[in-house]
Amino acid sequence: MSEIIIRPIFNQSVPGIWDDFIRIYSTALYEIYGIRTTDKDIATKRGEYQKAWTKKPGCFAFGAYDGKDMIGFVTGATAAARSELVDLFLLPGYQGCGIGSNLLKSAENAVSLHDNKLYLISMGYGRLLDYYKSHGYKTLYADNVFVKDLKKPNCYVTPVFSLSKRICKYCTSIATQSNTVFYDGWVNDLHSPMFVYVDVNFDIQGYAIANDAGVIKQYAIASRQPADFISRRLAEKITQFQR
Repeated sequence: MSEIIIRPIFNQSVPGIWDDFIRIYSTALYEIYGIRTTDKDIATKRGEYQKAWTKKPGCFAFGAYDGKDMIGFVTGATAAARSELVDLFLLPGYQGCGIGSNLLKSAENAVSLHDNKLYLISMGYGRLLDYYKSHGYKTLYADNVFVKDLKKPNCYVTPVFSLSKRICKYCTSIATQSNTVFYDGWVNDLHSPMFVYVDVNFDIQGYAIANDAGVIKQYAIASRQPADFISRRLAEKITQFQR
């Protein structure tokens, strides 16, 4: 096993992404629960991914990669009503190594830009339910329905999958300070990779937007901020995404 990299998936409609999701989903169901997925099951699941991507605002996903191979993923969505984690699956041979926890933490950090709670419904039982409880999730009206109060992390870089009014306001202000123009369509319409730097007060102090090859096409740092430090942190994330 090489170093496992957690990468944000900004455009889920890229060929092969949903195939990877279904491969991991089907393998995990069989190896862990002994459930075989039929062609109908696979078609239904693919339809769910496509519908979420086209209909749900704030749809997000992260993949865990061993080299070029996806070995796990997490999906969810941020919305006006509530933010939800939909799927978290990992190939059995990679379980117990902290990869699932890193996927979960990546999703939580991304959601924390939009919401202070994250909900999930687990199809599992027993050990899997205990797993979510060990990560700070509490059960609601049913044993498999969970919610977690998200702590606001600070001094970190996280991907942005959709632009809320709050994020747009910060980025527009930062762009103005840098004598440039922030265009929200790069993210909301074109799904360009975007990362923001969040400081100790949970304020966005810098952003970078790249193309699919990981080449930065715009970045801006707020005035009176450590520009070299923030630029380096943003560049590290984009380089990791490119890998």
